[in-house]
Amino acid sequence: MSYIKFKWSAWSKAFKRKSAALAFKRIVGSQTGVVLAKKIEEVITFYELHGKITKVITDNGANYVKSFKLTEEETNTESHDDEPECFVPVEITDLLSEVDVSATNVLLPEHERCSAHNFNLVMSKDMDAYSFSTNFASLRDSTLSKCKELFNKQNRSSKVADLIKSKIGRYLCVRWNSLHNSLKLVSKVFKTQNDNICGVIEAHKIEPFSSREIEFLDEYVKVPKIIRRQLSESHAAPSIFQELQISQKRPC
Repeated sequence: MSYIKFKWSAWSKAFKRKSAALAFKRIVGSQTGVVLAKKIEEVITFYELHGKITKVITDNGANYVKSFKLTEEETNTESHDDEPECFVPVEITDLLSEVDVSATNVLLPEHERCSAHNFNLVMSKDMDAYSFSTNFASLRDSTLSKCKELFNKQNRSSKVADLIKSKIGRYLCVRWNSLHNSLKLVSKVFKTQNDNICGVIEAHKIEPFSSREIEFLDEYVKVPKIIRRQLSESHAAPSIFQELQISQKRPC
């Protein structure tokens, strides 16, 4: 099952940010651009927000982007009536297969991609995709693999989570936008509580970190320090203005 959450944010006259949860809707069937567009418009219409929203902010999911392009393409088509027309013969079956009649009446505000999610993609997908050398990629993969195994052990068992907390002093919390914060914590723990974390690794049969991997981890978390800080600020700071924020939830 999948759900979509709607959150509204705006500035008050005193220039203070105010937010409110609007809706939490279940998505039935495939999460296509048309389905998402209809669900977004449904909530906007219910709360009579047409004309009151500056932008709708979502993550970079392809179907979210497509849901707003449906109305963008319609607007662009209507704005070029005075331009010379160029007729190109096409197969009518191909044309009809690309048109979704159910989406023609959906009207959505302007779309903005979430800056926090953009920073997250830079720190994860883009940075990991760029391998300076085979040795770098190999060392990076082995180090991150062991870190993620430690995270997974903690996530799957409350017993392991309690052991990590008792030995290290806090949970190794992992959210969609906090991988590097977690790696920074692991690096710090190796410096300050090496015996404790090594005991946790040994107790749960995780392959030990080599001295080279620990050194690499320290350097790896230093490189994106500025981006990581900006990511945290843009995700939660009260000074950041977001008109209508939408996120998707998949409960276990």
